[in-house]
Amino acid sequence: MSLLPMTEPLNDPVVWVAADLLDRYGFERGAFSAEQLIGYWLRSYPAEWIRSAVLEALYQGRYKSVSVGQILAIWKRRGQPLYHYSFEFERMICGTLARIPTVEPPPAAQTALQGAVEDSPPPIAIDPPQDHPAPQADETTAESMSEDRLSSEPAMERSTETIAPF
Repeated sequence: MSLLPMTEPLNDPVVWVAADLLDRYGFERGAFSAEQLIGYWLRSYPAEWIRSAVLEALYQGRYKSVSVGQILAIWKRRGQPLYHYSFEFERMICGTLARIPTVEPPPAAQTALQGAVEDSPPPIAIDPPQDHPAPQADETTAESMSEDRLSSEPAMERSTETIAPF
């Protein structure tokens, strides 16, 4: 019994956001394209869950497609998604995506997604975790954030008191 059959259109912008995130952040996908993986996941999960699971994997620092699949499976068992990331994180990650189509994806891309849905599911192997560096914010943002933090936080004075052990 599946949670939701694949009724989402393949030209749903949510699907393209998820594919762009997989590509942009270099998720380890094995021999499969982002479109093939998303086509596979669309068989069992709603498009919005897929996009949210990719964001959740990014938030947790898990840059593998198998991690997205694990998150989706957990959410399916729960019957609902459980997000740990904030709206600000989502806005920062998704705010500048350039690949979101305004009307429909190009015919070649739509054909690729359709073929991905019709292909057999990709085998998912669980690899040992690897450390991946988090994406770096641009310098302007980092500088302005640190200036804001410095101006809004009260100055801390160093205490010269000694704390005696109990």
